[in-house]
Amino acid sequence: MRATLTSVKSAQLTRHPRSFRRSPSNARHRSRVHGVTAASSTPSLPISTKEQIGQAAEAIKAALGDGIETQSITLNLPLIGATDLDDWPGGIRQQYGALAPMIGEVLKKLNEDASGKCQQRIIDDADAVAAITLESDVIVSFPTAEVLDDLRDIEKQKYRLKIIANPQWNTSGAIIGDFGFGPWKKRAEDFVGKFEEVYFLNEQRIQGEIVRTLKVYPDKFRAFALSQDAENKVVPELLGVFDERPMYDELKKILESREGSIAAMNWVERAKREAMFNAESLKTPPSQE
Repeated sequence: MRATLTSVKSAQLTRHPRSFRRSPSNARHRSRVHGVTAASSTPSLPISTKEQIGQAAEAIKAALGDGIETQSITLNLPLIGATDLDDWPGGIRQQYGALAPMIGEVLKKLNEDASGKCQQRIIDDADAVAAITLESDVIVSFPTAEVLDDLRDIEKQKYRLKIIANPQWNTSGAIIGDFGFGPWKKRAEDFVGKFEEVYFLNEQRIQGEIVRTLKVYPDKFRAFALSQDAENKVVPELLGVFDERPMYDELKKILESREGSIAAMNWVERAKREAMFNAESLKTPPSQE
């Protein structure tokens, strides 16, 4: 592998993503909105990368306990090497520099008595697809539609756990998606459907607000709007609980329905707030916790 995809090793993994910044909202909407029931209490939303790794490992163990050996996880990546113009100027290879250590730490939590080190085998250099193994478990980073044959080979092998992390394919929207069309599409979708989604944490910025969507097996998807209080502590607000992963437009409607929220402002007010937000961000470095 070329220098950008180095061996998996431990690192300080608790840096907060740079995109998680002040996004105040005084609204506390706790009612049925757009067919989604918002609960009065929330599960634990991981704020640090360390918490996320532990939560993901527990979800994987729970699913394995229920007999699920082929799994899918999506981890929210801490920013490394970000600039003012681009969070990931190095593209997918730079993202691998964040994901690979996280995968290594997850594997260690799944194999606490292991004496060996994580090993990696490069599947697709250009797209940073790699099989990272420890003991009898394997996690494949950033799988794409182009490596489905490699995944099929891995799925047939006698690993205890076969996991894909942060898959890059798109199965909806386009007439001809990443898996083609007709029988080829169905065959591909049937195969990737074997990998049950057991953990998902993703962050989006929608209408000036930061939203994180979380799924921890066996629970449903939960979406949170994030803000910071006067002491710069994270304040998550539960937006709703979903049977399926909520899409951008659905979350946008929920955000806009919250009276007094940033998303409910008109575009001029949001633009002013964004300008102040960006100016403050240039003065304040990202948290290194």
